[in-house]
Amino acid sequence: ILSTVFLLFALLSYGQNAVNGVVLDENGTPLPGANVIIEDTNTGVSTDFDGNFEITASQGQVLAISYIGYTTQYVTVAGQSAINISLQLDNELEEVVVTALGFAAVRDQQGSTSSVINSDDVIRSAEPTVVNALSGKASGVRITRSNGDPGAGSTIRIRGANTIDGSIQPLIIVDGVPLDNSTSYAGGNNITGSNGGVTQGSRLNDINPADIASVNVLKGASAASLYGSRAANGVVVITTKKGQRGKAKISFKSSYSFDEISERIPMQSTWGQGRSGVYGETRAESWGDYIPGRSGGQDAYKSGAYFVAENGRKYEAIASKNSTDTFVEENFNSIFGTGNALQNDLTISGGNENSNYFFSLGHLDQDGVIKNATYERTNARLNYEAKLNDKITLSSKMSYTYTDSNRIQQSSNVSGLMLGLLRTPPDFDGRDYKGTYYSSGGTEYINRGRSYRKSIGQSSNQSYTNPLWTVNEQESSTRVNRITVTPQLTFKPTNWLQVITRGNVDVTDDKRTYFFPVGDASSRANGQYQEDALDIRNSALDVIGKANFELSDEVNLTATFGWSYNDRKYSRISGNITGFLVNSSKRTTALNTSSEASTFSGAKAFSRSNRGYGILNFDIDDQLFINLSGAQEASSTISGTFFYPAADAAWVLTEDVVQSNIISFGFELMSSFK
Repeated sequence: ILSTVFLLFALLSYGQNAVNGVVLDENGTPLPGANVIIEDTNTGVSTDFDGNFEITASQGQVLAISYIGYTTQYVTVAGQSAINISLQLDNELEEVVVTALGFAAVRDQQGSTSSVINSDDVIRSAEPTVVNALSGKASGVRITRSNGDPGAGSTIRIRGANTIDGSIQPLIIVDGVPLDNSTSYAGGNNITGSNGGVTQGSRLNDINPADIASVNVLKGASAASLYGSRAANGVVVITTKKGQRGKAKISFKSSYSFDEISERIPMQSTWGQGRSGVYGETRAESWGDYIPGRSGGQDAYKSGAYFVAENGRKYEAIASKNSTDTFVEENFNSIFGTGNALQNDLTISGGNENSNYFFSLGHLDQDGVIKNATYERTNARLNYEAKLNDKITLSSKMSYTYTDSNRIQQSSNVSGLMLGLLRTPPDFDGRDYKGTYYSSGGTEYINRGRSYRKSIGQSSNQSYTNPLWTVNEQESSTRVNRITVTPQLTFKPTNWLQVITRGNVDVTDDKRTYFFPVGDASSRANGQYQEDALDIRNSALDVIGKANFELSDEVNLTATFGWSYNDRKYSRISGNITGFLVNSSKRTTALNTSSEASTFSGAKAFSRSNRGYGILNFDIDDQLFINLSGAQEASSTISGTFFYPAADAAWVLTEDVVQSNIISFGFELMSSFK
């Protein structure tokens, strides 16, 4: 029995040994209370007053040594009995920002202004789209929603407006590469005229907010000068997450949010349909008779033509308006309601000393405050980084996004939602919007629309489309597939030099469907159907060299030089059918096969640019920071080349400069020129 006990003890202790060590700071001073923990376990010790520790660990296990204010170090147990650790100060105690080129930099050393938005603030906002999640989180940045449709675009304005009729949108940089954030309103969006159409989504919303690690808004002109004309309105730099060393970490998060209309347009309920104090059933105005002054009771009806709604209710032309009933709330509530959004996110991340990975899968299902306004988004992302050897690091960031949305016709548009709603008189009940019209001769017309000027559906042209017809019968859908791939190779031959080659391919296919069934308003009364196919291709290549030089004991120089190439291609093909031969809601070209009813159109656009740039960052005594940059750009859209110079400086006043018993903190003076 005794021999068995010794054998079991030997098996349990096999491979374990006591590891002794000392933890020092960068100057060789012991760090008492430093934590020494075996990674992925709850086993750990703290150093004594002299920085010494002793821990029992097996070969192959990793010790994580940490101390507040210092960078954590990792040591693999490989049979050594003594380990001496020297911890370095953690530079992240200073606020770090990401530059337009994708490099991390200390914010106090930048002469241009910027705002950093924490990723937790983006997620905590519970906004399902990136643009709206940034609203109100950076000073000097104004974000305005285009309308209430879910997934609709928003306007980002930095430093105010600097153009009369051009774009005011900033340049979006994601993981060091410009992101295509263009919005096309061509094709079927113009069916309802220049004041109509729908609001197309912002391509920035293709990013899942849960994938974002940091957002930095560059407001200063000098910070954006490296990207030339594309960055005239500022730059928003987004960095996505990457994996952390350790075992695979799996997390799942689900969030559910509600949207309510914050403010309603007041609508009167005193005066009926008509004009000059007289009721008129086909009048466009609503200053007819005084509703409270009516006799009350049921209306008197005319014999002859009538309308039967889908629920079986019968409507006849009014001979005398007696009822004092109003339907302002009923009409409003039939169109608007409480919006909601359900977001589910699954992430898997991990890594070791030489590689890390981050995978995410997200799905958003959102219903807007306008009924049948929907937005669905599916995201998949894989970020991978591997250290091939001491000199070469390879990374790749890939993402796929699918969005499916239906938007509502808007603006000063007789087929739009708000125009029909606001013009509807308070004494007209618009809830029975669709049915069958029977003429006085007994002829039956199915699928007729009923609106306030065509109260029994007596015409296929509603004049002003019933809002319920707009949200239930029309279609303005968009289905987008988008793939982005960003590979990067970093070569670091020496401690003072690194060369980065970064590419990007961004492919978007956008399929749009517009459908107006027979019975709409204006030129759409006989039916109109259009499909657009948009194809957008963006590719980019950057080669960047970055070197650090110590010019003297007090002056350091970081020099960055690079070349950037960008190619953009846009193509649209559209097919339209106007005037249906049959009254059907089926989306098919068989609605009218005649060549006279069909039209086809298309558009193509190509642009290409390349840019060389250089940056010199001078660090003088860790107090004065001078940054000089210049970019020479050539573009296919502009004749010749143009040069963008920029300079900025930051002077950090510390106790070394200002000696005072009152002022014990540092502050910074900044200046920039472009």
